[in-house]
Amino acid sequence: MAKEKEKMKTTFRKEQLVNSKKYAEYRDVLNAILIDGQHYTVAQVDEELKTFLEGKVKK
Repeated sequence: MAKEKEKMKTTFRKEQLVNSKKYAEYRDVLNAILIDGQHYTVAQVDEELKTFLEGKVKK
């Protein structure tokens, strides 16, 4: 459990996340929603993706 908490606190740059295998299918989305130069945890990225993908299309 301690390793899981430690892993969740590790941060990554946008470039690292965009080029990761884990988020390969969301590469374009991450480029659009993440800010250059900012660091994110895996939990933050997952939440951002969830919010974006569940969002409604404006007419």
